[in-house]
Amino acid sequence: MASRTRVQSLVQEMIDQQESQVQQGQATDVSEEDIKGAGAAVFAAAQDTTWSTLVVFILSMVLHPKVQSKAQRLLDQVVGRDRLPTFDDRPNLQYIDFIVKETFRWSPVSPMGVPHRSLKDDIYRGYHIPAGSFVYANTRAMTHDESVYRSPDDFDPGRYFPLEEGGRGEPLPNGQFGFGRRICVGQHFAEATIWLVVAVMLSTLSIEREKDANGSEIMPVVELTSGLTSHPKRFPCLIRPRDEKSCVVIRDAKS
Repeated sequence: MASRTRVQSLVQEMIDQQESQVQQGQATDVSEEDIKGAGAAVFAAAQDTTWSTLVVFILSMVLHPKVQSKAQRLLDQVVGRDRLPTFDDRPNLQYIDFIVKETFRWSPVSPMGVPHRSLKDDIYRGYHIPAGSFVYANTRAMTHDESVYRSPDDFDPGRYFPLEEGGRGEPLPNGQFGFGRRICVGQHFAEATIWLVVAVMLSTLSIEREKDANGSEIMPVVELTSGLTSHPKRFPCLIRPRDEKSCVVIRDAKS
């Protein structure tokens, strides 16, 4: 706003509404705190979580080049090298789906979920939950339960393939978008967005380990931030086009 180059947005519309009501001598429908809260909620629920998930994906590809290579072979077979993947390709790209699901499971960006508050006394599996209690769904504990996921600290998209296809038939992760009536309303949009970004990146880019001055690969250390959302701390990596064909496809897409 200070630079006079404002972009229309939810926050801007709320500010405009508030200013209009003040100018007309009316009581405002929203306070400054309401506007701050709405803006923070949208950021945390969309931009920050999507960005954090993609950082987890990139770290996973740096750590597991065989997973990346397998995905790229599938993309080359299904999509080819002359265009970008689209949602029409998704039914034939199940392994990409599993990479996205494993990204959600391996390092949930909201490991403790969003807190909820009980409206009345309740009992859950013998536990008494008094009215007014804050309740957290420990998503990370669920997705790293050794009774459900073998070697839960390993990033392994193949774990979801059924037994008859050589996998372990483990269940797809649940809870990264919340539960019940308060589940994230943007779940399907977020999943679709992340799937498309992952598919396009794998189709056109090579995500590699950075090398030190001696030419040795630098293995990233997995360190996560804490807070409402969690993401990997800064780590070295090298992202570049797979080849000249990828450069052409990227340039064509931009034009």
